[in-house]
Amino acid sequence: MKTLLKNRELSAFLAILALFVVLVALNPSFFSLQTVGMIFASSQILMLLALGATLVMLTRNIDVSVGSTVGLCAIAVGVALNSGYSLPVAMLFLPGDWRPGRGL
Repeated sequence: MKTLLKNRELSAFLAILALFVVLVALNPSFFSLQTVGMIFASSQILMLLALGATLVMLTRNIDVSVGSTVGLCAIAVGVALNSGYSLPVAMLFLPGDWRPGRGL
C-alpha cells in the first residue's frame, strides 16, 4: 500500500475516486450520465491546454506561460463581449496573430 501511495498520479486518482464515492453517498442523484457529461464538458479546455503543453514539453521547448496567456485571452474577450461587441469583433482583442495560417 505504501508503494501505491508514492505514485502521485495514482494517489490523485484515488483521491478523486474517494471524493466521487462520498458525493454519491451523500446525494445518489449525483451518479448520473448528465453529471458525468457536465464534468467532462467543463474540463475540456483544461484537457486541450494540457495536451498542448505536453506537446511543447515533449519537443523540449519548455514554456510554462500557457496559463497566463489563456487567462489574458479570456479576460480580453470577456470584457469585449460585455461591452457589447460581437464575437468576431471581440476576437480582434486577442493577443498574437491568431489568424488562420499565421500561427501564434
